[in-house]
Amino acid sequence: MKISRDAALFLRKALVYFIIIFAAAVLQTSFLAKLRPFGSVPDLMLVLALGAGYFCGAEKGCVFGAAAGVAAYALGDIGLAFLPLLYALVGVAAGLLVDNFFAGKLAVWCIYVLGAAILKGAYSLVCCVMFSGELQLWAVLWKTLLPELVTTLILGAALYYPIKKLSKLL
Repeated sequence: MKISRDAALFLRKALVYFIIIFAAAVLQTSFLAKLRPFGSVPDLMLVLALGAGYFCGAEKGCVFGAAAGVAAYALGDIGLAFLPLLYALVGVAAGLLVDNFFAGKLAVWCIYVLGAAILKGAYSLVCCVMFSGELQLWAVLWKTLLPELVTTLILGAALYYPIKKLSKLL
């Protein structure tokens, strides 16, 4: 049985996406979960979804972001099942912003990571408000959202060059 060239290319890309997402999921749940800088786990999947859009364009950012969101949700995210949509939105927005407005080096990348982390923090806050009986807003902001934002920003800045190299495979 022969496979067409387009089908072989599609299968190769799907395999590369799967390997990257699987490796990131293992890294996030094993290494980063044990490290917990500032008492929070940085969102590696969010940074990868942003990187796919930033370096490869909106279409690949959307597909990779949705796949990373499904993997992150499957890893035990509680709350609403909109995480794949959020990650796809981050990938698309990064791709569109780079194509139409702001492209650059590390400083622009860090601004995009900060924006994505703020968007994920808003999502987490909505989930906390919806599923918590007695919510102390300052405690949630100070002990959960702010540490996650800072650690994701630090991780995103540190992974700029590795993600740039990795995006050549996408």
